[in-house]
Amino acid sequence: MHAKYANTEASVKEENARKSKVQEGFTKEKLLSLIDMILSTVKKWEQANNIDKHWQGYYKNDIESPIYLNQKEEIIKKWLKDLKPKTAIDLGANTGRFSFLAVKEVEQVIALESDYNCVDAIENAIDKAALKNITVMQMDLAETTPSFGILEKEYSSIFKRLSNIHLSPSLIMALAIVHHLHISNFLSFAQIAELLAKFNSKYLIIEFVPIQDSKVQLLIKNKQKDFSSYTQENFTTALLEYFKLIKIKKIEGSDRELLLLEKL
Repeated sequence: MHAKYANTEASVKEENARKSKVQEGFTKEKLLSLIDMILSTVKKWEQANNIDKHWQGYYKNDIESPIYLNQKEEIIKKWLKDLKPKTAIDLGANTGRFSFLAVKEVEQVIALESDYNCVDAIENAIDKAALKNITVMQMDLAETTPSFGILEKEYSSIFKRLSNIHLSPSLIMALAIVHHLHISNFLSFAQIAELLAKFNSKYLIIEFVPIQDSKVQLLIKNKQKDFSSYTQENFTTALLEYFKLIKIKKIEGSDRELLLLEKL
């Protein structure tokens, strides 16, 4: 036999022998034993991984004032009744306070939140109330899932998924998230406006938290950057590239304002 083919045959035999040994190492009995060991370890844990629960207690510990919160709810309730949207998405839903408010007026609500503890809290509340018209999704708005996989068709982006399952929201609620996206995640006002427009909703309810607000001051503290351009006027100008302004309402008990806009 030619030496070249003899070497090839020997290599194939060696590879088959190696695979055989690997397969022998993962017998059914060994796998079951490994699973039992993992389960016994998990059952000994007294609590889940202790992830920071700061955002889960936001409405209880960090809200501006009861007056502010009540006024904000009243304004949004009225706008929901007036607009009568069939579907809505609450971006940065926290523990779902305003998602559950929307459930009473909207046929289908999506609560989108990045914090795992808050997502768990929303899911627990949904189960407890046996609600059928609200879904929670875990996602960071600053890092939305793109389309990827084979020909970018194996997994669709968040925007395509919402469209494909006929849940393209007719209303977006983006409450107290602009300062986080702009200051913490470094998105420009133009990028935020484009991001909101990609959800392809008819209406947008958005809250602007001004620079003098204590929460904004906390975010910009010790940051070596000029935030003089962080104004409602500049933000509204960015929004007007994609939306038409309908109403602006100041929220009592704060310097914050709610804006109601319609997609161009």
